[in-house]
Amino acid sequence: MRMGSTGILVNEHGQVLLIRRNDTRTFAPPGGGLEAGELPPENAARELREETGIIAMPVRLVGLYYWQPHKIGFLAFYFRCLRRGGELQPS
Repeated sequence: MRMGSTGILVNEHGQVLLIRRNDTRTFAPPGGGLEAGELPPENAARELREETGIIAMPVRLVGLYYWQPHKIGFLAFYFRCLRRGGELQPS
């Protein structure tokens, strides 16, 4: 089974940070697959920083989803995050 995490970042105006995915050209919150030895909250923070330049801290697990697109299933963790710094930049 593969696993990944996503970071949900909402600003003071209630706007949610989304990225445009290269594979599907659709908008989605930043996220990706776990690396060896990485915990899901660490993964969400890393993906947010890599894809947006924003430094964030996961504070609450808000969703857990499993689906099986092929023979191997995928488990995704969704975390509500707080912004801690960084500058928004395109990936």
